[in-house]
Amino acid sequence: MSNLTNTVYEQILTFQAPWGSAFSLLEMEGWFNIQQMYDCVGVFAAGLDNLLKRNLSFTPEMLASRQLNRLMNRTLFADTGYRGMLGDPVGLQRMGIWLHRGISAALMD
Repeated sequence: MSNLTNTVYEQILTFQAPWGSAFSLLEMEGWFNIQQMYDCVGVFAAGLDNLLKRNLSFTPEMLASRQLNRLMNRTLFADTGYRGMLGDPVGLQRMGIWLHRGISAALMD
């Protein structure tokens, strides 16, 4: 583990001590990862919603049958207005970088 991870984990243990509980490092990382996954799905759903609103003739069925694939690229998910659990706003930035609260993580394109 990095020094930063150890420091954060020690602070969490200190905070929890009065209640006699202690999250494991795995539980702490799991909680963070769950929030990132939730935000990823939220941005995806918001992008698809924006696509459907762009043209009222577009339908969810067209999405399901992949008829709208030609209209989808990373810009569809860049500025969706989605307010996430880890940041506000959350979106896919240039070069496939996931950005929230100043923290970025590379995603596969």
